[in-house]
Amino acid sequence: YKDSHQVACFKLATKTLDHLIPLEGIPSYLSLAPSGKTLYVTYEGNNQIFTVDIASQKVQPCILVTDAPHA
Repeated sequence: YKDSHQVACFKLATKTLDHLIPLEGIPSYLSLAPSGKTLYVTYEGNNQIFTVDIASQKVQPCILVTDAPHA
């Protein structure tokens, strides 16, 4: 949802909301790994990329980057 501290996950077959994954901040960019198992979330302004394990719905340790990450 826009301007929220969460990622909404939908079931594509039914086009319905499946669950929400809480985040530490408002995400700037999202990128789904080709396997569909990991979501990369950037927070512009804090130079971090968080990884979300889709199956467990858990946010994994962050990846530190140097400047304004984009997906």
